[in-house]
Amino acid sequence: MRKWLGRFSYSLLIIGGVMFYQVYKWQTSVDQKIPGWQALLIVIGGVACIALGMQGIRYRHEQIRADISGEQNGNRD
Repeated sequence: MRKWLGRFSYSLLIIGGVMFYQVYKWQTSVDQKIPGWQALLIVIGGVACIALGMQGIRYRHEQIRADISGEQNGNRD
């Protein structure tokens, strides 16, 4: 699971940002209004995407740090 979160971390951040932008765009436009419950669900999805993306970045950096410390100790694979 950590491996996949690390791989998709930046994609999840972008998707979360796009979701927030869509809600902003829909709420500020005059002709395209969406119901409040739908906007809330999209915002919750955006928060989940950003949280998973940040967790993936953390996992990715843990792996990089482990690789660097292994090379410094002479444990190259």
